[in-house]
Amino acid sequence: MGFKLNYLIPYRFHEIETKLSLQEIVQILKSQATYTNTFSLSSTKRGFRDYEGWIDKRSFKLRRISRIGYNSLIPISSGTITENKAGNRLLKIRVHVHPIVLKLLVFSTIFSLCIFLIYTFRDESSSREILTEQLIQKSIKPKYINQILTERNKSQEADNSYLLSLFTFVSAYLICLVYFNFEAKTTIKKLEHLLEKRTQTHLK
Repeated sequence: MGFKLNYLIPYRFHEIETKLSLQEIVQILKSQATYTNTFSLSSTKRGFRDYEGWIDKRSFKLRRISRIGYNSLIPISSGTITENKAGNRLLKIRVHVHPIVLKLLVFSTIFSLCIFLIYTFRDESSSREILTEQLIQKSIKPKYINQILTERNKSQEADNSYLLSLFTFVSAYLICLVYFNFEAKTTIKKLEHLLEKRTQTHLK
């Protein structure tokens, strides 16, 4: 199975087709979740259930509860329950990160892109030797030449700082993606296990 570009985006869409009745599906999901209609960045495991969220007759919103309680990176699974032409129930599931985490990821991406553009299109000076020769030809005094070269070195240090910032933000984004992909896969497998009478699963 090859690499998919959607692995680079913290969003998944799943469809699970099952022969279970609507009432059975709702009962199963409710048995796995502690009720809440709010999803904060962190939560405390308040009982034996592994999920928190809400379920009504046709829709649901769930998130796994970490044992240590901190789950800001754990994605939220929301979806609807419908029927297909074959008369089976179809769960359409959207797996996504917390809205605040999404905003941070968008900011991180924009910031990283800006740093990349600044570094790529920066006004790159000539090498130290060529620059020194050019300044001498322009009859610049030696003390001013040293000052110019010193400022150039500071500029290069700033470039290194840009690269370090870019590496930091990109690394954070990739770590979040790896964690998201793992949790998304775990979530869908858990739902598949719960709905043992399912007939078919589709991943997009």
